Amino acid sequence: MVGPEADGPVAGGEPLVEPAAPTATAAFAGVAAAAGIGAFAAGFGLAHGEALQHGASLPVQGWLSGWPDWLPWACIGFGLVRLTLVWPAGRNLLRAVAIVLALAVAVAELLGVGTWSGLLAVAGALLGAAVGWRLTEARWLGVFAVPLFGLSAAVAAIAAGYLTAASAAFALAMVLSLGAMTPALPGAAPAAVPGGRWWLALAAWIPVLVGTWFVVVDSVPAAAPRLGAFVAILLAAGAIGRVGIACGATAVMLAADVLMPQPAPAADQVLARCGDAALVYIRKHQELQLRLGGEVVCAAGPDRDEEPLCAALVHALARDGDRVLLLGGGTGRVGLDLARARRLVVERTATFAELATLQRRAVLDGPVPPPATWPGIEVPVPTRAYRGLRELPDASRQVVVVGEWPTAATAHRASVAFQRQLRRVVGAGLVLQPIALDRVAPERLRRLFLAARAAHPWNGVFTVGEAAVLVSAVARPPVRRHFSAWSDAARWALHRAHLGGPHDVVRALRGVLPVRAPLRVDGAWVDWLAPAESAPATDAAPEAPARERSLLLRWRERRERARLSFEQGQALADTPADRGRAAELAARMLPVGAPSAWMAAALGLADASGVALREPALASRIAFAIDPTFFRSPPPVFASLPRPVQTRGDLEDLMRVEPGERLAVRCCGDTPLAAALRARFPSRCARALLGRLARGPLDTEQALALRSLADPFVLAEAARVLLPAGRWRELLPLWRLDVPAPTALATIAHAGDRDDCVTLCAALAGRSDAAACALVADFLVADDRELVRLAAVCLRQVCGESVPFDPAWPRSRRLVAASRLRALHNRKP
Repeated sequence: MVGPEADGPVAGGEPLVEPAAPTATAAFAGVAAAAGIGAFAAGFGLAHGEALQHGASLPVQGWLSGWPDWLPWACIGFGLVRLTLVWPAGRNLLRAVAIVLALAVAVAELLGVGTWSGLLAVAGALLGAAVGWRLTEARWLGVFAVPLFGLSAAVAAIAAGYLTAASAAFALAMVLSLGAMTPALPGAAPAAVPGGRWWLALAAWIPVLVGTWFVVVDSVPAAAPRLGAFVAILLAAGAIGRVGIACGATAVMLAADVLMPQPAPAADQVLARCGDAALVYIRKHQELQLRLGGEVVCAAGPDRDEEPLCAALVHALARDGDRVLLLGGGTGRVGLDLARARRLVVERTATFAELATLQRRAVLDGPVPPPATWPGIEVPVPTRAYRGLRELPDASRQVVVVGEWPTAATAHRASVAFQRQLRRVVGAGLVLQPIALDRVAPERLRRLFLAARAAHPWNGVFTVGEAAVLVSAVARPPVRRHFSAWSDAARWALHRAHLGGPHDVVRALRGVLPVRAPLRVDGAWVDWLAPAESAPATDAAPEAPARERSLLLRWRERRERARLSFEQGQALADTPADRGRAAELAARMLPVGAPSAWMAAALGLADASGVALREPALASRIAFAIDPTFFRSPPPVFASLPRPVQTRGDLEDLMRVEPGERLAVRCCGDTPLAAALRARFPSRCARALLGRLARGPLDTEQALALRSLADPFVLAEAARVLLPAGRWRELLPLWRLDVPAPTALATIAHAGDRDDCVTLCAALAGRSDAAACALVADFLVADDRELVRLAAVCLRQVCGESVPFDPAWPRSRRLVAASRLRALHNRKP
């Protein structure tokens, strides 16, 4: 803008001197540069809004990988805004469009269609446009117009990004703000191309764009406001033809990233305080701890199984319609899990006011605080002030779940009087008390066990890893049967606790407290337990299937294998032989995704053949995403591995791990965020991918992600989705060799047509589990010779010559061979 618009001569009678029209080449170069930079900034805004939709308050690092989605629309939007500005009536048209959009959003708010955040985003965009427009007209600002110009764009973009979680509203904010603040290109092109030598200006912009690329790629999500301001300044400098300012901004940003790195966050971060309570985030394990009086009273995270085990046991032991009292609530996850199943009447009490105040933050998945407009997680559980168990009538609840661990703050719960009050309230029901075996002192545990033994006739200890739950009842409670008829919420609750069904609930029972035997402080706590008696014959868990189908046993074996591999890796040196040994150890766990920081880093080391299974820099970033503290003191074998430049891991910029379609998209691929999500939240990722599978076939990345997460339970759930729809062949790519055959495939073997049976029999090659051998045995006695021949190949791969067989044998001799094959898995250990 060079002055007020006029159609005739100005005052004084002298004609208005118009600037010389730019050449076609200069105009094209200016338009291309402005459109490219505008699309770059608009794409950053779209990625920012998309990240907000996924539960983050800051954008993720891999936003550039989605350029096919945002670049065309950003260029179209930027070009339309530029046309309205070049057109003499463009200003009025832009104002009219803005007013119409604002009115539309306001009406949508009144009708309940839109969100307040969308209205705030539009308001922020209009504010940025108005401020930027005025700055372009204020010629008296001189050189100060450029920084103010960029600052207004950055403020509008960041404000709109923090106020909305809708990518569409944020894209509108960015396009309006950046487009309206750009002056008309016909007047700016001559300044951008001095002397008509446009190629010099274009060459000067090359280092700027290269520097911008490195700044964006190397920046962490926490640097989003700084990066947004930098992009806005570049846009402003490019629009008015100030290449020098753009080069200076690029140099400053590069120097800030290289010479002044941000300090690494502490291992323990205090996120919130309330009185004597505090919410603390442990970076190494992505763990949120609620502390009272300096002690951890409850915690939640990918490695903490106390609350998942509590929820799983309630689902497995409680009956439909039971009234459940959450005494304290812990971090709030047990109440949410039980309420989602919609089969129990759940009531939550607040025993510690300080902890109840912090539960809104403790129920999140990450350390990022929720924005001011975040509505929070809706908890459909009534909450009342706790006034004591004495006020509750006798046998008024069927289940009581104690939320906090045994600590000094909860020492009164380890008294006989308190335990008897619990027994009075539940009558013949259940009392569940979680215990962190790696956190509680043996003496405190002994006192709790003594009090429970004096008040409850039966006390069983269920354990999963270091998590334990003391279940007290009048007799051993029966486990619900017919697992396939349970609700999705209940079945997946068991999966999150590493339990594959009722048979794993029975296996999780570590033992029972003896009635009269002394509980010694100097002995191991397992010495206090007596072996569990056999399960009752009626209304109990069905007979446990083969051990190979047990999800709990598989998890324990994998956990022990990972521990042994880590101990071996600690002793390895930075030599070619030891690096190859580390890569070999990690490669064994590659089919399941190498779900630990040590294994992820080892995949970046060269093996004996000199080839690394994963690019070293990517392996380093994935290891950092899984454990942000891994490179503080890594094993010596990783001395040659490049260190990540981030200070915060990818999971540390998440507020919530959103379920459903968003998680199904984010957990796929070989990016650090996807690998970290699969390693830290395997159950959630598997459920999200199965939801995507129910809507249609998976693409290659999604199928590979689900294959790495597949276990007997996940495959059974996939079969529930695919078999009724006639899509059972999609199950085969998800079926790893180490996973037993889903029982649902037996229906294909018995009721499928010839093509189905041939496809299934070919997929059984190399599989030696009991279910797969049973299917091979069925095919050995089939009438179709092609099936018999394929089954003979499978038999030879599994048994060699120990089970003689010839496809030309008569059916009677083939029946004998099939019986011998089945008998191989029927032997008692």
